[in-house]
Amino acid sequence: MLKEYVQYLKQYPREIIAGMVTIFESAIKNNLSIEWALTDLSDELNAIETYPDNKITARYLMRYLCLFSLYKFYQEDYKDAIDKNLEALASSVVLGDNISIKKLIALFESFREFANSEQVKRYQKQMKKFLEC
Repeated sequence: MLKEYVQYLKQYPREIIAGMVTIFESAIKNNLSIEWALTDLSDELNAIETYPDNKITARYLMRYLCLFSLYKFYQEDYKDAIDKNLEALASSVVLGDNISIKKLIALFESFREFANSEQVKRYQKQMKKFLEC
C-alpha cells in the first residue's frame, strides 16, 4: 500500500510534505525502513526542503525534518539524524518557530553522544546565534 501512496505523492507534489509526515510517523511507530521511499521521492523532497512554497508547507517542513531526524536516529544512522536535526534547527530559527526550536534542542541533546566534533560545533554556533537575538 505504501508504494501506491508514494506514487500518489509523486502525482500531487503539494501533498508530499504532509504525506511524508504521515509516512515517518508510521515508520517510527512500526520500526519500518522507508529508505526506498526517500530515494524515490528524493528530487521532490530536495526541491521542497530548499524552497518551501508557502508558510503552510514551511510548517509541515519543520515537522517533516524533525521526524526525518528521529527516523534516522531509530535506524541508527546517527550522522544523518544529527545533520537533519541541525538543518531543522536552522530553519526553525528563520521561521521563528519556537515550538520546533525547543523540540529540536531536546532532540539534539538526546543525540549528543553520537555527534561528531563538527556537528557539535555547528550546534554550538547555532546556540550562540540565539543569544545574539
